[in-house]
Amino acid sequence: MEAFYQSYIILQDVTPQRILVATRYNPAIKTLYQRLCGVGKAKKVALVSSMRKLLTMLKHRARWRTEPPQHA
Repeated sequence: MEAFYQSYIILQDVTPQRILVATRYNPAIKTLYQRLCGVGKAKKVALVSSMRKLLTMLKHRARWRTEPPQHA
């Protein structure tokens, strides 16, 4: 149950302003956002998907203390 609360704290920390910055400067998030917008997804949908990816990356980094693997 403690892992749930830790994830929730991380989720609260990922604010919309941070995801907007990540879509401009983080290569993995930027390519995901551009790909989703390119296939016709709404910008809000692309931002939420990017936020989920950033959350996954942060959880991986917190758990393993390393960078997550880069997928093409």
